[in-house]
Amino acid sequence: MKRVTIWLIATLLTTATAAAQVVTAVSQKFQFMPSALPKHEVRDSTLLVANYHFSYPTDNFKDGLSQLQDDITVQLSPTMSKTFSRNMHLLDRNKSYGERNNVRFRLDYNDFEYFYDMKSMEYTVERRIPYSPILYGSTQVVEYTNPIEIPLWSIEQTSESLLGYSCMKATGRVGGRQWSVWFTTEIPAIANLWLFGGLPGLVLKAEDSQGLFRFECYSVRQTTEPICYYRWQPTKMSKTEWLETEKKIYSSPRDYFSLDGGLQVIGLDSGLLQGEWSVRYAPLELE
Repeated sequence: MKRVTIWLIATLLTTATAAAQVVTAVSQKFQFMPSALPKHEVRDSTLLVANYHFSYPTDNFKDGLSQLQDDITVQLSPTMSKTFSRNMHLLDRNKSYGERNNVRFRLDYNDFEYFYDMKSMEYTVERRIPYSPILYGSTQVVEYTNPIEIPLWSIEQTSESLLGYSCMKATGRVGGRQWSVWFTTEIPAIANLWLFGGLPGLVLKAEDSQGLFRFECYSVRQTTEPICYYRWQPTKMSKTEWLETEKKIYSSPRDYFSLDGGLQVIGLDSGLLQGEWSVRYAPLELE
């Protein structure tokens, strides 16, 4: 694939007598910038917080997909869970509150937040749109809500020790992918990591059959902290609409962004976006 470098040149007028020219390089690779957090509402309080190393694929713009790693936090209450990028959240907090959380600055942490609610039997997903902090000035968020579908798990009579807990293996189809998960009944969980519902214990390890995605828990602690829903004023759509939108974003970024894609992301004349390109991607949810 031919590499394309796009330059956006913007002029920022600071006063009537002074001007500063800002030149921003926008590469083919999608970027997710930390953002100032909006006001929030507390949905619940945790009994347990688990952290996972999460391996996932991204376009290396050479010969295919390469694996990256992020830290994922799962907040668990008696009836709900929230799954999100710990690193992205810490960067958001550094930007929002002037905190000095020790986290490496990267532009390719995961942008998702999953709220899994066993009371309503629905899960809500919030996704950030790439480039928006650079090219539009504020974080754009898409939100969709879908009914919870409990996977049809096949539980094997095998055991493995993880973090000192005895775990059983289960296999099932989740989000359009086949998964193997290892869970422990020593830590009961009604809601769980990501969309892994319907198991009698907390999932400590999970991997899909293609080897593209892998969760591995490295810490579990009992603690009470708020489960926050941030009021991003998102663009709401169905899950089907989001999956189609995501496909368009990656398959033809130039066309999608130059036409605003229906999301008011950039709003720039297409003449500023030169060249055609696409971004390889493997979404966590296929369906």
